[in-house]
Amino acid sequence: MMQLIEKHKMQSERDSMDNPEQLHSSNLLSEKKTHAMLSRDFVEKNRELRQLHGEELQGLGLDDLMKLEKLVEGGMSRVLKIKGDKFMKEISSLKKKATQLQEENSQLKQQSQARLNEEGQNVIEQGHSADSITNNRSLVNSHQDCNDSDTSLKLCLAFPY
Repeated sequence: MMQLIEKHKMQSERDSMDNPEQLHSSNLLSEKKTHAMLSRDFVEKNRELRQLHGEELQGLGLDDLMKLEKLVEGGMSRVLKIKGDKFMKEISSLKKKATQLQEENSQLKQQSQARLNEEGQNVIEQGHSADSITNNRSLVNSHQDCNDSDTSLKLCLAFPY
């Protein structure tokens, strides 16, 4: 008996497929059902999203509020974990950069000291004493320290003439 009913259904479906108007109508009906189902899902998801934002909570029962609280807590814990990971990466990156800058600074100091030593050696070889080199360096440094707007002080003169 069931086989007979199945054959009848299959024959009916074949007959409906032969008629283009019925096929179009069937497709249209299927699309309307899909649209209605998607619309309901959309409305439900929007409501859930508003509730996650703290809106439309008055109609919820205690169980629903507890479920919502667990969802929010789970989301917050994931956000905090990712935020912590990013902070740690940033700290690590800044530490590496600080180490590189310290190394570069020490290299520049060594290069500067080496140049000063070379200049001193060249001056000594040209017949100047080490004391005159030191005096010249201290004069240059003292001139650089004078930043006052008074001309006599800029020239580092004791008294204006």
